Amino acid sequence: MLLLVLPARAQMTVGDAPLLTAQADAIPDHYIVVLHRDRVAAAAVSLKVAGIKQLAGTQVLHQYDTVLRGFAAVLSPTGLAVLRKDPDVAYVAQDRRIALDATQTSPPWGLDRIDQRALPLSQTYTYGNTGAGVHAYIIDTGIRASHAEFAGRIGNGRDLVDLDNDPDDCQGHGTHVAGTVGGSTYGVAKGVTLHGVRVLDCSGSGSTSGVIAGIEWVTVNHQSPAVANMSLGGGAWQPLDDAVAASVAAGVTHVVAAGNSDTDACSSSPAGAPSAITVGATGASDARASFSNYGTCVDIFAPGVGVLSAYHTDDSATASLSGTSMAAPHVAGVVAIYLQGAPSATPAQVTSALLSAATSGVVSDPQSGSPNRLLYTPLAAPGTPTPTVTGTPPTATPTRTPTRTPTRTPLPAFDAIGGAKAITSASYSDTADTSEATIASDDPVAPCHGRQGGGSVWYRFTTTGGAASIVTAGSDYDTVLSLYRGAPGALTAVACNDDVAISLGDLTSEISASLSAGTYYVMITNYWSNAGGELVLSASLGGLVGATATPTRTASPTATPAPTATPSPLPTVAVTPAPEPAPVVTGINPAGGDDGAIINVQIRGSGFRGAPTARLIDADGGRTALGSVSLVSATRLLAQVPAGMVSGVYSVEVCNPDGQCAILPQAFTVTDGGPSLLAVAPSQGSTSAPVLV
Repeated sequence: MLLLVLPARAQMTVGDAPLLTAQADAIPDHYIVVLHRDRVAAAAVSLKVAGIKQLAGTQVLHQYDTVLRGFAAVLSPTGLAVLRKDPDVAYVAQDRRIALDATQTSPPWGLDRIDQRALPLSQTYTYGNTGAGVHAYIIDTGIRASHAEFAGRIGNGRDLVDLDNDPDDCQGHGTHVAGTVGGSTYGVAKGVTLHGVRVLDCSGSGSTSGVIAGIEWVTVNHQSPAVANMSLGGGAWQPLDDAVAASVAAGVTHVVAAGNSDTDACSSSPAGAPSAITVGATGASDARASFSNYGTCVDIFAPGVGVLSAYHTDDSATASLSGTSMAAPHVAGVVAIYLQGAPSATPAQVTSALLSAATSGVVSDPQSGSPNRLLYTPLAAPGTPTPTVTGTPPTATPTRTPTRTPTRTPLPAFDAIGGAKAITSASYSDTADTSEATIASDDPVAPCHGRQGGGSVWYRFTTTGGAASIVTAGSDYDTVLSLYRGAPGALTAVACNDDVAISLGDLTSEISASLSAGTYYVMITNYWSNAGGELVLSASLGGLVGATATPTRTASPTATPAPTATPSPLPTVAVTPAPEPAPVVTGINPAGGDDGAIINVQIRGSGFRGAPTARLIDADGGRTALGSVSLVSATRLLAQVPAGMVSGVYSVEVCNPDGQCAILPQAFTVTDGGPSLLAVAPSQGSTSAPVLV
C-alpha cells in the first residue's frame, strides 16, 4: 500500500500562525501574509488570494509568488483571526512604513578613493571594465530616465507605488544612487544598464510590503548578470530578509546600506540579511562616518560622505549627499564591473571576490565587530588582468599566449530519468556538478513547486520497505526535491520538499518518509529556471535492495611452513580511537526577538553531529530547551526559541549526543514587545530635506 506523504490539512494541527507586530511605524490594518512554501505551490497562490478577497473588509495590495509565497493585504480583525487559523499560513507580519532622507555637503571624491590602496588621492579614477552587459536594479524612489548621465542605458523598470511601468523619480534619492552606480560622469560602472524599481513615494516613504514587491519584480524579471541596490532599511523584519534570501538564491547579488543610526547593523533589515552585501560609510580621511552603522553584519565600507551624483530636478542636475545610501551604490558599481568579466559568477562568488580584493586595515574607528575593509575596484575577474595606469612601460618583445578553447561542462549522465543514477548503499552520499543540467520534456512538475524549475537530475533505488531520509544539505543552489514511485512514464508522487527553512536562508531540501516495497525515483531541480550548481545529496534508506555491503576480508589458506625457527609473536597493541572534537558555538541569527512569538534561529559553529540539543541559559543558570533542532551540517543547526520566554540576555548551549557541550555567552536577547522600528536609516543633514540611507 502506498503511503502518501504529500502535505495535507488532515496531517496538521491547526493553531494560530505567529503574528509579528510592529511597535513603531506600523501601518494600521495592513499585513504581510506568508504561506508555507511546502504546502502552497506558486501556481496556487492566486487561488488563495481569490478566497481571501471574499472576507469582509479585505483588500489585497500585492501578491508574491517568488521571493515569498503570499500577499499583502488590508485586513479586518476578523479577517486577521481567520487567516491566522489557516494551516497554510506560516506567519503574518504587520506592514510598516519606510522613509528616507539625505544631505547636501562638499564636492565628490569617492571614485578617486576606490581605485587606490592608500591616501592621498591621485585625482584620477582608473578602471578597466565599465559594467557593459550587466543590469543594475535600483530599488528606491525611481530614476529620472532622461538625465544626461544615463543616456541610452535605461532598461525596463516598475513603479510599485503607482502600479505602472514608469518609475520616474519625484524625490531624488534613487536618481542619485543610480548616478553613483552607473552615471557617465559620477558612476563607478559607466556602461551598466540601469533599471528603476520605485518602491518609495515623492516624500521618500513607503511600506515593507511595497519593498518586497519590488524585490519580487526584480527576481522574476531580472536579466543576468544582475545586481540590485537597496539604500533603505530599518529594524529587523523577517519578511524582508526572507525576500532578499530568495532573490539572492535566484542569482541576483543584493547590495544594501548598513543604515545611518550609529548602531549595530545586525538590528536592521535588510542590513542584517546574511545573503546581502552590507555596506558602511567612510569619509575622505578613511574614518568611519559618524552616522554609519557598524558590527558583524557589515561586510565592507565605502565612501559615503559628500558624494556628488545626478539629481532629479532636471536633466543635468547634481547634488552632493551623505549616508550609507551613498556608500552602497559604490559597491554595486564595482559588482557590475566584476560581473562584466565574470557574467556567470554566483552572488557568493561575487561577495568572495569583493571582500578578498578590499583594502584592509585603513578604516579608522570601524567600531566593535566591524571588518576593517574598504572597497577597492580593480578586483580582477577570473582570467582578467587589472590594467595599471603609470608611466611609460619599457618596450618588450611580446610573447603570444595561445588562446585556449573553453571546454563546456557536459550534461550530467543522470540528466534524464532514463539515466537515473543508482543509489547503491543504505547510507549514501554523492556530490555532482549539475550546472549544465536541463529539463527533459517528460520531467514531471514537482508537487511542492507548481511549475517547471530548471536543471533536473535523477536518482533511483529499490526497497523492500522502510524509513527513508533524503537531503540536499550542502548544495549551493535552491533545490526542489521530489520522490516518486513506479517507472518512467508511470510515476506516482510520494513526497516533495522545497526549502528546509527559507526564513533562515536555508534553501536546501529534505524528505523523510516511510516507504512501502517498490522502485523509487528521486528528482532534484533548481527552483528557478536556470540550471543547477554543485549538488550534494545524502540518503539513508531502510530495506535497500542491492545495497553494497562493506567487504569482509577473508584470510588466505595457511600453507604448511617449512621447518624453521619459531618467530616471537608480535605484541598486541590496543588502539584507542581519538575522541571526537567538542562542538564550538560561534553565533546565532537572529540574535534576539520578541517574547511573544516563536523565533526561528540558525546556530553557527563547528563539530555539531548526531542529534544535538540546544538550550538557552538565563542569568541564574536556568536552561530552556529549543524546539525543532535540526542538524543541517557540522557547522549549522536550525532551531526554534519557544514563545513566552522571559525578557533578558541568554547564553546559547549546544550539546552533542556524547555529552560534549559548548556555550556562547550572552548571545541572545529576548525583548518585551514587538520588534524595533522599520524605517530607512537617516543620514546627517538639514531638517528641510529627507535623508536617505
